[in-house]
Amino acid sequence: MNTSGARRGHCDADVSIGSSLLDVALHDVLSDEEMHLIRQWIDDWFHLAVEQGRIDWPYVVNEAMVLTIQTCYRMKMSPEEAVYFCYRMQNESTLF
Repeated sequence: MNTSGARRGHCDADVSIGSSLLDVALHDVLSDEEMHLIRQWIDDWFHLAVEQGRIDWPYVVNEAMVLTIQTCYRMKMSPEEAVYFCYRMQNESTLF
């Protein structure tokens, strides 16, 4: 049974993930198109992480994860690569 559509619809109601990652001040620097692309990338990352079971809904993002996600975006990783990277880094940090 595929519940990703149901999850996606439910998750769309929460704007806290996107607003945590996008500072309001960015609107002064980036075009509306760039803001849309970033929001879409964040949505894709979030939904992939939920679908892969890496995070549970609802999800509260912490500051360290925000910085990691921003780094992945700047490095031009795909959302799929970023999900893997974020949670690989998180798992490795618990080893030490």
